[in-house]
Order: sequence, then structure tokens, then C-alpha cells
Amino acid sequence: MPSLVLLYLVQRLLSSLLTLWVIITLTFVLMHAIPGDPFLTEARISPQATANLRAFYGLDQPLPVQYVRYLGHLIRLDLGRSMRSEVRDINQMIADGLPVSALLGIEALAIALAAGVTLGVLAALRHNRAVDHLSMATAVVGISVPSFLLATLLIALFAVHVPLFPVSAWGSWRHTVLPAFSLALGPLAYVARLTRSSMLEELRQDYVKAALARGLGRWRVVTTHALRNALLPVVTVLGPLSAAVLTGSFIIENIFAVPGIGKIFVLSISDRDYPLILAGAVVYSALLLAANLAVDLAYGLVDPRIRLHGGRS
Repeated sequence: MPSLVLLYLVQRLLSSLLTLWVIITLTFVLMHAIPGDPFLTEARISPQATANLRAFYGLDQPLPVQYVRYLGHLIRLDLGRSMRSEVRDINQMIADGLPVSALLGIEALAIALAAGVTLGVLAALRHNRAVDHLSMATAVVGISVPSFLLATLLIALFAVHVPLFPVSAWGSWRHTVLPAFSLALGPLAYVARLTRSSMLEELRQDYVKAALARGLGRWRVVTTHALRNALLPVVTVLGPLSAAVLTGSFIIENIFAVPGIGKIFVLSISDRDYPLILAGAVVYSALLLAANLAVDLAYGLVDPRIRLHGGRS
């Protein structure tokens, strides 16, 4: 069994690396296919200075040469130097901003999972009652309201009218509350609806009825048996949910002036900062591929019935 697990991990890692290479290649091609020049936006720059800058960043070379050079640097984990930012070293920019974005994303996912699963379970146990209707109404609001609109409302309510939390700063846990809840509401609503439907299906299964007939307490049956099986669909969508939180953080970090990597990569697109655009594709793609791999490995922890047999899950 350990050899099968190792073989599975190697296969998934190779598949993830291939996917990452495809994403990098497509980003590189599309980025250079867009008309324009990153240095022609400077009105006062001389033609000689433009030529020197293009030579410094290797933009005077043919695209295949640029592509091979970039892959060579990337293999050495060198993301290059930014064309616009005052902090030229992209590796340093990622090292400074990624922990902030990761903290915000983890906090938002924790809120979404804890509150979403709780609402979903309560709605299933109180099916067609007030709790069920209230939970699903919350889910509808969470799905319908965009994160940037929710962020604006939270700022107006809890930073302007009732000044409980600060905005446009970063330093303590109080600065994370509003952006984390802004990011969490959408995934929370999705998790709540998914948990409710999955839990309703599990509560109708024969093993639940048999456990209740043997005299086991209702909450024990729900938490020990039904909930564990009902969480499998939730585990399945953790990868896409991570994607939703990460991509949503682009806007939220700009609204709340969070010094994460989201704001950096948004500005890189408007500034046509080629190295920083490619770095954004690499970093976010690697994070999402790692999240999907972690989700696959988590199946066996949630449901012991899922094991590797013959090299397949």
C-alpha cells in the first residue's frame, strides 16, 4: 500500500507539473500577442532608453528565445525582475505579500467551512422549518451578492456608522475581519447548500435508520455517521472554493488596501509588467494545483472506504 500511495503521488505531481507548464506557455503566448509595448506608455522616455530597457529585459530577443530563457530561470525558482515596481525582485515581492494573502484566504475558508457546514446541517435536521428557510435565505444572499458589493456594505456598517473594525490598514486581527467575511460569504453559501442537500440524502439512508432503531442518540448518529459521509461533496469542491477565494482576493485586497499579492498582480496587468504577469500565473496556478492535490488526498481521511487499489483511487 505505501508503494501504491507513492506511485499515485508521483503520477499526480507529474500531471500537475504538466498542467502548470501548459498554463505558463499559454500565458506567455497570450501576453505577447496583445498589441503594444510596456515601455511606450512612458511619454518622456527616449528611443535609446526604450531600446536599452528592452535589451535589459530580453524583449529584443525572438519569442522562442525569451520563452526558453524564462523557463530556465523558472526551473531555478527565479521569477525575474519587475518592470514597474520599486521592489524589482519578484521573489521578494512574493515573499512579502504571499503570507498576507494566505492568512486572509485561510481565514475566509475557515469561516466559510465552519459556518456553511453548520448552517447546512441545521437546515437538513430542521427541514422545511424556520431554521431551514433562514439558512437557505442566507445562502441565496451569499450567492447573489458580489464580494466587492458586500465589502462596501461591511465598510459602511462596521467601519463608518459603527466603527468597530478598521479599514485600509493591516497589522492586527481586527484588520482581517471585514476582508475575510467579504471573501467568505460566497463560499459559505455554496457550502451550506451543498451540505444541506448531501445531509438530507444521508439521513434517508438505511444505515441511519438502523442506528436510530438500535437506540443511538440522534446527534451521535448525525455527527459520527451521517455528517462524515455528507462531507465528501464538500471536500470535493474545496479546490474550486480555494480558487474562488484566491481570485476574489484580487478585488478585496484592493478595496481594503491589504498588502498581499492580489493587488500586485492586478496592477501588473494594467502596467503590462510581463515578468510580474507570468509570476502571477505561476504562483496562483501552483497554489490551486496543490489545493486540488490536497483535496484528493483528503478523501481517504474523510471516508476510510476510499483507498488506492491497483494504482487507482
